[in-house]
Amino acid sequence: MSNASELTGLLDARKGYRDENSKAHRTVWSALTATVLVALLVLLVFKDSLPEVLIPWVGGLPKDPSLAALHIMKKAPVIDGHIDLPILVRELYANNISAFDLASPMPAHVDIPRLREGRVGGFFWSVYVGCPNPEEEGERVRLVHERRRIL
Repeated sequence: MSNASELTGLLDARKGYRDENSKAHRTVWSALTATVLVALLVLLVFKDSLPEVLIPWVGGLPKDPSLAALHIMKKAPVIDGHIDLPILVRELYANNISAFDLASPMPAHVDIPRLREGRVGGFFWSVYVGCPNPEEEGERVRLVHERRRIL
């Protein structure tokens, strides 16, 4: 019988320990939850007065227009639909695409370093050659093929 009463005493002691532990656990988690909720409330209510570094974390844009543009372009890159590179290669390098390095600055406004700096996410070219005079049609076709080879 003493074994049964000892076992009951041990179980009761263990239950008391568990109750104390779960009470401490609830207290800690309640405090953490309250802290996080207060922090979120402060961030959302006072987001206009937050430091510049924290504004993107709450869904806002930086106040500086240049930083705001960079932030937007990270999510929605610019696609350039008019790049004059084929014309530049034709006029300056006689269609020799190995005569220049796109990774270094070029004399006109298109090169890889500036495209990266401007956050251009993609570009495309179109080949258009006007043909106002029907007698020059053969020359125009040649120009189109020349520009197409560059692409």
